[in-house]
Amino acid sequence: MKKNLLSIFLLGSFATASASHFQGGELTCDYNGSNYTVKLAMYKTCAPSSAYLPASNVINFQSASLGLTFSRTVNHAYDDTTSLSCPPNLSVCASPTSSDPGYITGYYKDTVSLPSAPDWVISTSVSARTLSNNIQNSTSTTYYTEVKLNNLAGTNVNAYIPNTPVYFLAVNNTETIPLQTIDADGDSVAYEFVTPMTSAVSTISYAFGYSLASPFGSGSSCTLNAASQTLAINATATGNYTIAFKVKEYRSGNL
Repeated sequence: MKKNLLSIFLLGSFATASASHFQGGELTCDYNGSNYTVKLAMYKTCAPSSAYLPASNVINFQSASLGLTFSRTVNHAYDDTTSLSCPPNLSVCASPTSSDPGYITGYYKDTVSLPSAPDWVISTSVSARTLSNNIQNSTSTTYYTEVKLNNLAGTNVNAYIPNTPVYFLAVNNTETIPLQTIDADGDSVAYEFVTPMTSAVSTISYAFGYSLASPFGSGSSCTLNAASQTLAINATATGNYTIAFKVKEYRSGNL
């Protein structure tokens, strides 16, 4: 089971959406044949005021049943840059004065040995959440994400969603985001909206007028379609918004 945090930029026109912090991330833990590869992806816009990607991040590992807790410093491995402009236009990633948006994904990974246990919790946190319309005091709120792993009955691989970066969408228009999931173990998956977390035991406070059921405010809609594995959003106001959802894996009917 893992939790994904998405930042949604809703634009009346495609003007640069700047932010001083990070826009979201994804944490995965996959069996590689002998050990587990832990991989963290962090998203940031290419806007001139956005933060630099750190050289490393700390990832925490805990199993209550084994009484084990440890941390690993995971180094920055490489970046991917995605431009949302059409040639011959340049995005802000290539030209700082451009009005066309783009973002950078920074990847951090390491290999760890995880003894068999039903309750591994793998997590990371960064004290640099982006400016977000639907979160109270968002820029001073910690960004936290976690993945849970049960490898008691054998090796396990997290469900993988290829499309989980920052999204730039138009207002007053239903936009559909694909969330098709790949699970190498053949486990069945289910989705669930959750309140973005600030630690293992705490969540953000929504700004006035926003909630888990209405993350884009009054008159807007945000719907997960389990059958088609898509996320449909129709929002009425421009701005930066944060949503989070949990991906749950089931094997033989067991979570």
